[in-house]
Amino acid sequence: MAVFQGADVEPRLVGVYLYPVRRGLSIEAHREPYDLIFLWENPAGIIQIGDQLVRPESDTLVLLKAGTPHSVKGDLSAGHLSKLWCVLYQTGAKIYRDLPNLHSRCPEHLFWKLNKEQVSFFKGVFYKLVAERAVKEPFYLRAESCWLRFLLLQLERWSENGRTLQAQLPENVPPEVLRLWETISDPHFTLNEEKQPLRELFPHYNVLRHQFKKIFGKSPQQMLTFIRIERSKLLLLNNGMTLKQIAAEVGFFRQHEFSRAFHHCVGMSPSEWRANARFIHGGAAPKLAKSVYATNHTLVA
Repeated sequence: MAVFQGADVEPRLVGVYLYPVRRGLSIEAHREPYDLIFLWENPAGIIQIGDQLVRPESDTLVLLKAGTPHSVKGDLSAGHLSKLWCVLYQTGAKIYRDLPNLHSRCPEHLFWKLNKEQVSFFKGVFYKLVAERAVKEPFYLRAESCWLRFLLLQLERWSENGRTLQAQLPENVPPEVLRLWETISDPHFTLNEEKQPLRELFPHYNVLRHQFKKIFGKSPQQMLTFIRIERSKLLLLNNGMTLKQIAAEVGFFRQHEFSRAFHHCVGMSPSEWRANARFIHGGAAPKLAKSVYATNHTLVA
């Protein structure tokens, strides 16, 4: 059965998230149950790791191993939207033992100031992970694991010499396609999509739609539904929320529309999935521990 394939892979992807840090938004001090790599784009705030406060430069990449205490605080005076591009994953200590710089550095030093080429590389891997999780081709869990290993290996290389090999960059994605994806991934859009149809926001939508599907394996509308359904899975773990509340939270105006879309995507009703919640993210595993980045904002994969 496909859901069990690759259950032994390591590292194992938990999710890929775009987390908007709006003016004054704070992420309280906490410890993630998963390892986390995030790119802070247009940072406007500070991050605290342990006792150390850091004000990142633009396009700073951070690796936080599971259990590392940290917090993020957005500036009240910031006039622009900054974003955290987050990759959460589970792995064992052996992965890091094979990467000496990532293994030996203390948490406060697992920072990289990326150049334009390195940002392009990271986002390329990010989009590959999105596409693998969205389409779920055979052996997608192993493919995700390979991309994660590739990313970690590149961080090790950056620690050594800061270089990015051109031949290793995933193919470039047209800027308008990326803007379309970011629009779909924005929580505000998922809740107001009927008021802001994509065809009105993107004058050349029909052309972009075909490019989008070629890159991500789903049409923009299919990806929007996928994002909503995947986020609803995490909300279903909260037994205090009704299906009606969850439907509204992820952008469905009617509960029966949510249930129909969920069944179409997952193959069972939301209530059935909730009763069998250990089968999450393609593997026979216990319930996912709560992640601030996964539960409070946009779930991408």
